[in-house]
Amino acid sequence: MKMQQYMIAKFQALINEKYTRCAQKWNETPWLQWIVYLLSVFAVGVSIYRLNKPTPWVVDDLLKIQAARNIHSMNQLWELAYHFYMGWGGRVWGEIVAQLFLMIPKSIFNKINTIGYLLLIVLLQFNISGRIKPSVSTIVYVHFALLFCLPAFGQDILWISGAANYLWASLMPLLLLGIWRKSLCYDSLSYESRLGIFLVFITGVFAGWANENVSVALIAMGFGFCCFDKKRYGKIGRYKISGVIGLFVGAALLWFAPGNFVRFAAEKHSKSIFNIAHMIVRNILVMFDPTATLILMFAFCILRFTLFESYQGK
Repeated sequence: MKMQQYMIAKFQALINEKYTRCAQKWNETPWLQWIVYLLSVFAVGVSIYRLNKPTPWVVDDLLKIQAARNIHSMNQLWELAYHFYMGWGGRVWGEIVAQLFLMIPKSIFNKINTIGYLLLIVLLQFNISGRIKPSVSTIVYVHFALLFCLPAFGQDILWISGAANYLWASLMPLLLLGIWRKSLCYDSLSYESRLGIFLVFITGVFAGWANENVSVALIAMGFGFCCFDKKRYGKIGRYKISGVIGLFVGAALLWFAPGNFVRFAAEKHSKSIFNIAHMIVRNILVMFDPTATLILMFAFCILRFTLFESYQGK
């Protein structure tokens, strides 16, 4: 028995020594980390392309395809966007992107949409770490979290009209959050030039104009970042103020689009306060749906506390 325990202990020590050496070598070779990271991103891209390829035009795509084929100039595209904004809804940029995608062959869309998905997961990774780093584990975690935890992955990522309104519309909000997130990793204010302040404002407008639910969350997070600046520096960065103002402008253009009211009347929605309250409660309960976001929330909490304990241990 003692011999068996001794052999097991020796074997564990050997494994630990090998692991320590490999980890040390890995940490000392950034070029190898980047190669493995880029290969991982490429593998994710291949998998998404293979999912995009067999996905056909469906539902709204078939309804919009004829209108897209009749567009032969930018003026016609803007005219279509104007009528959409005035007669159907505020998500005009998603509509423009959808029309542009429907104007090109599906084979080209498959490649462009794959690039868009890679931008999405890289921006998500940047918002997690606050810097550009070749973290294979993070990129793989983000990819599989989206793949398995998005309530409607095909609708949001692969379907042309859905990808335009959700995947591509998410890039600008994530870019704005990434700019703000970066400031948490440094001890000085960034983007305080006039050009930087203006560009962040424009980014804020497009981010707030992207999606109704996202705009509310972004405004709340914007105030959170401003409070962080106030506590850390004693003042709020002007680029964060300009970003929040941009969010309000974009959100107002989205929420109060004339088309929203036209669509509301056409679909005969109830104006009852009780019906609205019911819809709010229903949307909140969706977060606790095991088949939707609950698993992702649990995974996030586990990862958050694991990393926190690891950081505290260091």
